[in-house]
Amino acid sequence: MTLADFVSRYFVRALLIPFVIVGIFTTTLLMGWQIHSTRKSHQMIADFLNQNISEYLSNAHHLLRVLAWEHESVGGAEVYEIRNVSDFYRILLVKTDHIEASIDSDRKVYLELMKAGVPVVYFPDLREWPAVSVPYYNPELDTMTVGVVVRADRWMAFGELNLASIYNLVMTWAASYPGTSVIITDKYGNIICHPDMKLVIERENLAHEPIFRKIIGYYGLTTTVGFYGGHYVLATGRYVGPWEWVVTIIRPLKTFFFPLILVVGIIISVSFAIAVIIFKFQNRLRSAVVGPVEGLVNLAVAVQRGEKLPEPSSITLGSDIKELKKLAEAIICTYKKLKERERITKEMSRELFWLVESIGDAVIAVDKYGRVMRMNGMAELLSGWNRFQAFGKPLERIFRLYEAEHKLDVARIVDKVVRDGAVIRLQDRIRLVSPDGSNKFVTDSISPLRDGDGNVTGAVVVFHDVTAQVEAEEEKRKLEKMLAQSQKMEALGTLASGIAHEFNNLLQILSGYVELALDVTGQTDRRYEWLVRIKGASERAKELVEHLLTFSREHKPRLQVLDVNRLILDTLDFLRTSIPRMIKIETSLAENLPAIKADPRQLELALINLVVNARDAIREGEPGVIRIRSCHETDVGCRGWVRIDVEDTGCGIAPDLLERIFEPFFTTKGPGKGTGLGLSAVYGIVQAHEGRIEVKSSPGQGSTFSVYLPVREYHQLDAPAEPVPDRPSEEAPATCHKKDTEERPAVLVVDDEQLVLDFVAEILRRENFEVLGATSGEEALELVDAVGKSISLIILDLNMPGMGGWKCLEEIRSRLPDVPVIIASGYISASAEKRAEGYRNVRFIRKPYSIKELLDELRKVKNRG
Repeated sequence: MTLADFVSRYFVRALLIPFVIVGIFTTTLLMGWQIHSTRKSHQMIADFLNQNISEYLSNAHHLLRVLAWEHESVGGAEVYEIRNVSDFYRILLVKTDHIEASIDSDRKVYLELMKAGVPVVYFPDLREWPAVSVPYYNPELDTMTVGVVVRADRWMAFGELNLASIYNLVMTWAASYPGTSVIITDKYGNIICHPDMKLVIERENLAHEPIFRKIIGYYGLTTTVGFYGGHYVLATGRYVGPWEWVVTIIRPLKTFFFPLILVVGIIISVSFAIAVIIFKFQNRLRSAVVGPVEGLVNLAVAVQRGEKLPEPSSITLGSDIKELKKLAEAIICTYKKLKERERITKEMSRELFWLVESIGDAVIAVDKYGRVMRMNGMAELLSGWNRFQAFGKPLERIFRLYEAEHKLDVARIVDKVVRDGAVIRLQDRIRLVSPDGSNKFVTDSISPLRDGDGNVTGAVVVFHDVTAQVEAEEEKRKLEKMLAQSQKMEALGTLASGIAHEFNNLLQILSGYVELALDVTGQTDRRYEWLVRIKGASERAKELVEHLLTFSREHKPRLQVLDVNRLILDTLDFLRTSIPRMIKIETSLAENLPAIKADPRQLELALINLVVNARDAIREGEPGVIRIRSCHETDVGCRGWVRIDVEDTGCGIAPDLLERIFEPFFTTKGPGKGTGLGLSAVYGIVQAHEGRIEVKSSPGQGSTFSVYLPVREYHQLDAPAEPVPDRPSEEAPATCHKKDTEERPAVLVVDDEQLVLDFVAEILRRENFEVLGATSGEEALELVDAVGKSISLIILDLNMPGMGGWKCLEEIRSRLPDVPVIIASGYISASAEKRAEGYRNVRFIRKPYSIKELLDELRKVKNRG
């Protein structure tokens, strides 16, 4: 609102509006007073007319009754007529023969009245006493009159009332109150007295008018407002006795407005005069005060906008008021000083802004209530909040810090800094959570913010992003843990392979001599059954050694094109009989799964171990579910993988045991329920196929083992590897016996275990071979140098003390390049097979081998020779 508007509104509100309100109030009060006084005057007229008309009618009624009773004792004629008696034009006295008979029931009286010209039809009710007619015009008298009938015992008196005195009385009172009309009707609404005599002569009835209907229906004094005669009127009505006439005093409402119009005219005239005075005074005030003040306002606006201002001496405000001109000069001088200070402040603020923005640390300034006032770009980046969005918000909403999983109360810390005025440094590597849920690790401190007087006005939070350092250290810990785990597994593999080698030598001795014993023991001999049990135990021990060698990845997988879904289904068909019926097996195998190259025997063994492990995880006698899924995935390097999931609803695995489940001989099962080699064999098989295995488990929630196998490129003509028999054949071993007459071929057997050496020599001698035995590589070379070309076959152990098997093979090949060599070892690694490819005519046989397997190898060598 401008100053001019303020002045205008002030005069309007202070002078014009109050005057108009007073005028309206006065007019309303005057109108109410006039209505009240009119109502009081109407009541006075009604009361006066009631008193006089009632007295007039009572006297007339009394006169008729007196005349009727006087004739009761007089004889003579039966009809008398008296004219101009008191208030009557004429009076008829008629004798009746019936006491208490009404006019309409007494035929004689009725005819006499009719002969005398009495208008009997104008009587509404001839059975009531007195009977009063409606007003009617008597042409003989040339005036309006009202007929009244009263009776004694045998005489009835009829009189036509002279209404002139009533008319004069009404007209006198009406003339005393200009604008007021007096109307008299009977109780039926028939007009007795009216300002318009035409309506009286025409016997007009006013009962149809709402205002009269309301007055007639109310006994007593009543005042109402209604519409009559084309105008709204104020009407006061009252019943008049004894004949129940109704006196109504009417005054049109428009007569009330003439004083009001006069008052309103006076108010409007005075208001116009006041408006003219206000207008002239306002113009004078505008030129003397408002105009110069607006000039000062424009000057202040120019100062605010930074526009160029004139010199103080050249300022013209168009006013003679010196104070306003001095005020304008002071504004300009003050503006120039402030402008210079503003320039210096802006330069310092700009330098400070870029100084804070250039700092590598994040900075947030808050007031003493903990509300964000300023933050630099690094704080925006780390907190995830825009500085304009963050302005005025509580620091704990912008700066959410967590120490481990516990949220820090930042507001309390800021409050302590503001209260104590001391710096608080939080612990290193506090976790900062951004609005999008991402985490960053920071180191920070909170310092008090002071003004020029040293008072604490807030706090400054300075924090540095150490996420990269924390992630690097975490990654380093993970790599160290993975390296330690890998080294541990590698060491366990090396240990397992060494144990397997030594154990295979012992098994070779045990199983070999058991076979020899079985050959010389009859089946009816009780000891034969014992030997069979010993052989079975050695076979189971051989399987355990196979698991150890699989874990140590000493068994090279025989790769062939493989349908993973078909392998899963075939394996489950094989295992269904060994899984309780309370355990449900569910499969979800992906369609169009790419074929892979894998060893079906090893992959089947891994799947069997995983399913059996899932079965054992479900408590005995309780229902459960084993789910097997397959799908195809692609990693970030666009390398394809086939994933096999084996999930169970069993007891789950504790977190502290997850790192050890693939270790050989580690098991959580009870005594006699597990060897601890199942999962280690699975681990070795997956690693040998260049895959990986992952485990997700928690106690009471079951476990999920996920095997990832790489999708390798293969040719459509790739043939599966030669199948390996499931178990040794029960047929009789092949024989290589020679006749005694033939020359016995010499076989050089090299093994550091003397018992193994003796066992092999026994078998070969039974097959008519000449056996040369050596317990080391050095001793074997001495025999080769001694007998030379008489040696037809060499059986060589790789793991021997001294020069070892490979060095021995190299020296033998340098002396006997064409002699067949059978390498017998407890484990044959892929590297060993590849290395042996560099030598001609070299075959392998795995310890522990049976007599049949050894003789089969001898037969194959002989057939090739």
